[in-house]
Amino acid sequence: MNCRLSLGSVLTGGAVGMLLTSGINLFHQASKRKLSNAKLDITDSLNQDIGYLNCKLDELKDKRARFNTRNIFKKFSFRDQLKNVDSEIKDIEFQIREKERRISEIRSSNSMKMLRYVENNVKYFPGAPASRRLLPSITKGY
Repeated sequence: MNCRLSLGSVLTGGAVGMLLTSGINLFHQASKRKLSNAKLDITDSLNQDIGYLNCKLDELKDKRARFNTRNIFKKFSFRDQLKNVDSEIKDIEFQIREKERRISEIRSSNSMKMLRYVENNVKYFPGAPASRRLLPSITKGY
């Protein structure tokens, strides 16, 4: 058995190993950067939606405060409007909670495959569930 280790073969093997390792490292960095950019894009749009909903929620709370009065007659006449405003406030709070839950699930994903799965399979409700909206009419017997 005639195996000789020459300086040229050691240097060639070391160079090939270094190139292979740096190539793998660059690939991992690129995939991590791609994942973080995708997560950032999705969460930015959701945060903008949450900001818009918070502004809408503030407007509804101001509107609700205008309906609160000490006058019994006005309070009685504003009762239906107050119920509508309260249901809208609950719907918007539900939407905000769903978007925040979705953001936390997106942030917890650690691969592009998991991010796409979370993005496509999360049960996202643009509004309150229909059963919640139909409940008062069902209980009234209409």
